[in-house]
Amino acid sequence: MDDFAYIPAKYDWNYRPNTQSGRRPDYVDVEHAKEWPARHTRYLTMGLCAFFRETGYEPAIELAGRLARFVRHHADFFDEEGGFLARHDGDMGPKSAVQFCSHVDTLLGFADYALTSDEREFAEFARRGYEYARRLGNPEIGFFPEYIKWPQDRGVISCELCDTAAMTGAALKLTEAGVGD
Repeated sequence: MDDFAYIPAKYDWNYRPNTQSGRRPDYVDVEHAKEWPARHTRYLTMGLCAFFRETGYEPAIELAGRLARFVRHHADFFDEEGGFLARHDGDMGPKSAVQFCSHVDTLLGFADYALTSDEREFAEFARRGYEYARRLGNPEIGFFPEYIKWPQDRGVISCELCDTAAMTGAALKLTEAGVGD
C-alpha cells in the first residue's frame, strides 16, 4: 500500500457546463490529482486533524498524514524549500497563475498535521514555506499578494483577506508547533 492518498480530480479552470465547448473534467488517477488540483486536500487535512483531536479516531489522523505526504512528496505543489509551484490557467495563458492563499493554506494544514501527529518534518517544511511566503509580501502591514505571477494587463496587485488570514493562522500554528516565533 502507498504511504499517501489523494483526491482523484482533474480541475479544468475553463470548464463551463452546458456549453458547446464545455467538457466535464476527468476524475481518474494520481496524475490528475497533482499540481493545482492537490490544493483540495488543504481543508480536508485540517478537518481530519481536528476530528482526531476531538475523538482520538486513528483512521482520521492516518488519512490526514497520507494526504499531507501526497501533497508534500508527490504532487509537485511545492519545491523542496517550500517555494510555490502549483499553477492554474490564468489571463496570461495555461498554468500562468500562482495563487498565494492556496499554498499558504496547505502549509497551514501541514503545520496542523505536524502538531497533531508529531511528524516534525511537516512542521519544518511548513516553516520553510512560510518564510518563502513572507518574502513575497509585506508582513509589517499584512499585505500578501493574491497571485505571485500577476497578469500584466491588470493595473494593480491585490491582497485578499484570505492571504492575510492564512499567514496569520500559519504564524500562530507554527509557533504552537515550536518552529516559529
